[in-house]
Amino acid sequence: MVNSWELDLKIKDESFIAGLDEVGRGPFAGPVVAACSYLEFNKPLKPFLKKIAKLGITDSKKLSSKKREEIINYFGTKGCELKINSVYELMAEDGFKLKLAIKKLSHKEIDKINILQASMKAMSQAFNQCWNKDHMGILGIDGNKIPRGINKRLKSEALIKGDSRSLLIGLASIFAKEYRDHLMKKFDRKYPQYGFKSNAGYGTKFHRDAIKKYGLCPIHRKSFKIVGK
Repeated sequence: MVNSWELDLKIKDESFIAGLDEVGRGPFAGPVVAACSYLEFNKPLKPFLKKIAKLGITDSKKLSSKKREEIINYFGTKGCELKINSVYELMAEDGFKLKLAIKKLSHKEIDKINILQASMKAMSQAFNQCWNKDHMGILGIDGNKIPRGINKRLKSEALIKGDSRSLLIGLASIFAKEYRDHLMKKFDRKYPQYGFKSNAGYGTKFHRDAIKKYGLCPIHRKSFKIVGK
């Protein structure tokens, strides 16, 4: 990962650094999912970041499912067991505590407020579930927008390709993607004709052809311009 502790260089008197990312903006079906990785610390960061950098953390899309699962397993969790509305303590060492939270907004919520607003809302919810309001820190967000709902007292930065530029954003992207992929596999058992276990709801040729043949299922995003509906 190039410059993988870019945000660390800006740390001064802060007591945490966090990364936010989302997956599932583009699919025709299913929720959008966001994750926040949140590191509290009272010691120099670089030794800790170098340690977890050895895992190969980067943009989840650049990693195989096997590699993503290996990274998640390192922290004592499994992709198939991840849940929303929980704060996971991934690591606790002298001077460091790494936490993670996952949030999702359903296809219905996406249709109601649009995919951009749903993505932003999911990210702010994930962060606020981790944040200790007595702590000041730095928050990195993948993309070019800072979600509403993030306290303006915090140092928040939107980073284009942030999941390749920050270990914490990259880690958030990995957990978000694995949670969503496993969720779409569950939906595949209910709606097998659309191939959700392999396409995760994205508009592959197989998925488009299935929509033309069977129409939309209950988890399709009806606000999207879907070929065949």
